[in-house]
Amino acid sequence: MSDDPYLFPGTKNLRNKFGIRNADLLDYHEREITTLRARQGVPTGIFDLKHLRAIHRHLFQDVYDWAGEIRTLEISKGASQFQFCKYIETGMADVHRRLVKVKYFAKSSQSGFAEGAGEIIGDVNYVHPFREGNVRAPFPPLDGEGPAEGRGWGVQEPEIADHHPLRSLRDHLPH
Repeated sequence: MSDDPYLFPGTKNLRNKFGIRNADLLDYHEREITTLRARQGVPTGIFDLKHLRAIHRHLFQDVYDWAGEIRTLEISKGASQFQFCKYIETGMADVHRRLVKVKYFAKSSQSGFAEGAGEIIGDVNYVHPFREGNVRAPFPPLDGEGPAEGRGWGVQEPEIADHHPLRSLRDHLPH
């Protein structure tokens, strides 16, 4: 039996507000609901941990009671251990510090943005602040037009395709 408080007892399925115990069905409904929430726009901010928590809470509030809460359990995937819980705040502070240092990629070339954004995405995934939704939650706002350009990191476009994590890369490629 698992000691993971995020799972239904005796299963590998995340506890959710719907009581869905089928992983594929939960994945389908989670994506549908978070897509609708993303279409509403995401909270603006400066891409620090507080902001990521607000984005996660907004996107996953209808699915998980713990939406927006920092995970309290050490987790891994395959042979890869995610950052220990006690270092999540430090890890995300480092990510934020590096974003500020490069002015949120506001003046980056296409290749510079792609390389830098790739590093940030990889680092946020390693820190893994949430039990689930670490890739979907943080990256809708990673659009290359951060606070240095007078905008928050919240994306307000109406189409979900514009919220995809690869949106920024697509926008920085030659047309």
